Amino acid sequence: MASVRSSLKRLWLKWRYTDYTIAEYFRSQGASIGNGTRILVRDLGSEPYLVTIGDDTLISSDVAFFTHDGAVWVLRAEEPTLNRFKRITVGRSCFIGARALLLPGASIGDGAVIGAGSVVSGEIGAGTVAAGVPAKVICSVEEWAQRVRDESLPLPADLFPLDSCDRERLRRELERFLPPRDLGQR
Repeated sequence: MASVRSSLKRLWLKWRYTDYTIAEYFRSQGASIGNGTRILVRDLGSEPYLVTIGDDTLISSDVAFFTHDGAVWVLRAEEPTLNRFKRITVGRSCFIGARALLLPGASIGDGAVIGAGSVVSGEIGAGTVAAGVPAKVICSVEEWAQRVRDESLPLPADLFPLDSCDRERLRRELERFLPPRDLGQR
């Protein structure tokens, strides 16, 4: 019954809120979320009031927020009141990649980029790009931005923003610039 209730709640949240308005729901649960933030998840974990997200940040799909250490369960028989809770803080103008895990005490500075699938357990400084398990700083945002500029395709400006463009036209443009894969080569 609990799983049915949970599934229904997820469906309702998906229908009721957009990526830009879900912040109002999380604020009602006690989370501190800045303006202009886009959040693609519909769950901030069991203690959303321990989560702070700054202005103009993008939280990608399937990012998980863990504000507690559930592993203390194995110690409960001997120490029933043992617990470990910590806040999670994400600065302003950040990007958190898909399926990243933010563990208790994770702190991400302003303008940081966290790679998809990364596990953040400590502090990631402002203006850095971090990735991996555990997440480690791999370069500055300036260095990363130059790499992106070097690889950026000359797509027509009227395709932007990409989340609201004609996807079929985007496909045609991408096929024009990206050679087909040769499945015989590795």
